[in-house]
Amino acid sequence: MARLREGDKRWIVEDRPDGANVHNWHWAETDCLEWSKTYLTNLLCNKPILNGEGNFYIRIKELAKLEGGAYVNDRKGKVIPGYELHLVLSYEADAKDSDGNSATTSTRKEKRKEGFKTITMSEKFSCRARDVYEILMDENRWKGFTQSNAQISKEVGGEFSIFDCPVTGTNVEL
Repeated sequence: MARLREGDKRWIVEDRPDGANVHNWHWAETDCLEWSKTYLTNLLCNKPILNGEGNFYIRIKELAKLEGGAYVNDRKGKVIPGYELHLVLSYEADAKDSDGNSATTSTRKEKRKEGFKTITMSEKFSCRARDVYEILMDENRWKGFTQSNAQISKEVGGEFSIFDCPVTGTNVEL
């Protein structure tokens, strides 16, 4: 270990007059709430949720409210994202009867933990698919990774509960 004012300047941690975080030695946190609002607005708004299935038409009009936090921490090449967001969406719904007559309604509704929603995300992991599968399907590994309780069925049709129960679901395909 280098002593202060000795050794390679790249590896000595000291307060710099310019305030630079050389080689990301210290944690750097970036607030991503405004970015999240823009991203979710572009992703969700003016998109159909139901487009005629069962004679129902539902379209998200706007992201009425976004609260919570979204951030990215970075230290020495380790990137750790985090978020806890609460969305309120305004939508327009139209239900048609068998004759094709419609009654359009517009509402702003806030719901928590009711009904089912489909969220699609993609992420690239630099490891084997088998390793990710084993971590996601093993209760003990999940508990160790997230420091929260998990109950995970390893069967198609089986149920799972993660993060101490706020996230639940059913295995459709394994």
